[in-house]
Amino acid sequence: LTFRIRQHDPSISKQLAITLESLHRNDKHDDKSFSHLICPVSYDPTQSIYQSLPNSKLSKSNLSKVSPQLKDFLVTHSMNGTLARQELGSMLPVLCLSAVGAMGPGSKVLDLCASPGSKTMQALEIVAPWAADDDAAATTTLTKQKVDSKDDITNTSINKSNSSSKPWKGKVIANDVHPGRLASLQDAVARSGLPTSLTSHVTY
Repeated sequence: LTFRIRQHDPSISKQLAITLESLHRNDKHDDKSFSHLICPVSYDPTQSIYQSLPNSKLSKSNLSKVSPQLKDFLVTHSMNGTLARQELGSMLPVLCLSAVGAMGPGSKVLDLCASPGSKTMQALEIVAPWAADDDAAATTTLTKQKVDSKDDITNTSINKSNSSSKPWKGKVIANDVHPGRLASLQDAVARSGLPTSLTSHVTY
């Protein structure tokens, strides 16, 4: 089981990272703690990529049984666009291109095997971060999990105005050999929870 915190908005990704760190530090006997199940991968300097621990025997197929709380966390934040459930092998090409400077804010990317869309959206977050909303007064709302002094998880909201953000002109051209796979890609992008101000930088 692997997932990553999306990087298109640094303030939101930082808040989610803090939340994950809090839940990860909790006593493993606390049913709200994930410390015995997941941890950040050691080679990622951003500490935004998480993987299940080998001795946890956690997988996508048994997630509901092993930790319903973690499943709810992943589903909630996948739907609101703050994290992506993505395999490590899928993440590495984009991470490598970014690390060597071949991809960055403002880059144009041609993805010739784009479906199902994980790498496409990962690249999009890098080439078009802080894409401005069509409505300058629009705000992005993130519901995050917060651990209070009693270790209860409560819902709080963070509102961030995009009015001062400036759009990068980066773009991802997403292509695939089969029209059906391209349609699946478009559906995946639509379900990602990413703002339309960002997904509008994808051309199919």
